Amino acid sequence: RIMPGACVRVAPLVVLALALPLVPGLAPGARRLPASREGVLVPVLHNAARADLPRWLPALVEEAGLATVSVSLRSPGDLEALAGAVRALERRGLAVGIGASTVMHAAAVPGVAAAGAAFVSSPHLDVSLVEAALSRDLTCVAGVATPSEAVRAVQSGAHVLKFFPASLATPAVLATTLPALAALDPAGGNPVQALAAGGLTPSTAAGFRAAGAHGAFFGCDAGAGPAEVLRTCRDFARAWGDAAVVGGGDPAAGLTHAAAAGLEERGGD
Repeated sequence: RIMPGACVRVAPLVVLALALPLVPGLAPGARRLPASREGVLVPVLHNAARADLPRWLPALVEEAGLATVSVSLRSPGDLEALAGAVRALERRGLAVGIGASTVMHAAAVPGVAAAGAAFVSSPHLDVSLVEAALSRDLTCVAGVATPSEAVRAVQSGAHVLKFFPASLATPAVLATTLPALAALDPAGGNPVQALAAGGLTPSTAAGFRAAGAHGAFFGCDAGAGPAEVLRTCRDFARAWGDAAVVGGGDPAAGLTHAAAAGLEERGGD
């Protein structure tokens, strides 16, 4: 087992063994978020505490074809809602990666792990939070807004990068960052997912896919009920599936294809 602080003594992009019996969607050894048919599209459920997630989330996951879902920890009771959702998905036997978003401090990670989450997602880069996630065998999604933050996040051990917010970490920023990340792994054996997040709409998300993103986090008001969440999920899936993919290839793949396309477009810049 990786002990706290161990990630600062090993190579970047280290492979960590996960032990997540409650969440079959992230198998042992996974370092990336599971992808649906369209890509790595992650609904972030807000107002979960008043949404009765255990009652309707399993059916929504099946109806929408979701592979990954996240619960935003903004309000009292959201962590308990996350735990209930994990148990409901487990009872249904659904292979879904479920995690926590809006995790702001390392101190919150033990509670997230105890709830049975498979990953933690933060809107910012906090190395202590990354280390706390790794010490609990959780996949870590780090928020970044610049190429330098992205490189630092990967070197700290983050498995997935969330370019946040979309108004600052634009498709151009993402496309510029991909070659720098590929340079950290010249053999191409340890790809890292790059996802868009923060104020996305279906139309703006499509621009990130064209820039090489592997998916997106998008907000859903769980308090509005399952029908509204399903509509939002379908809108994003449709837009993402219709968007052109720079570099082509598997939507769940790592940086190799997108980075190569970016280097070719900029003449190796």
